[in-house]
Amino acid sequence: MNNEQVAEQISTQQKQTFNLDFNYLYGKPKSSGRYKQTCEDFIVKEELGFELTGEGEHVCLWVQKIGENTQYLAKQLAKFAGIAKT
Repeated sequence: MNNEQVAEQISTQQKQTFNLDFNYLYGKPKSSGRYKQTCEDFIVKEELGFELTGEGEHVCLWVQKIGENTQYLAKQLAKFAGIAKT
């Protein structure tokens, strides 16, 4: 089989669809669901467990991120604060 034939076979396989009409042992489920698919599906609200006093050596930030991962955000905050990467 040459490269062109392999490419055509792969292309044909990619075009095939997977049939999701399964047989169920106890009948079709009465409910359904879907996996989380968008950024809005993932919401995290951190609770500190204490009240902020506005005093002391720490700084508290309210961060809302959409479409960025935590590692990227941490690097950006460290860069902004002038903290060396470890």
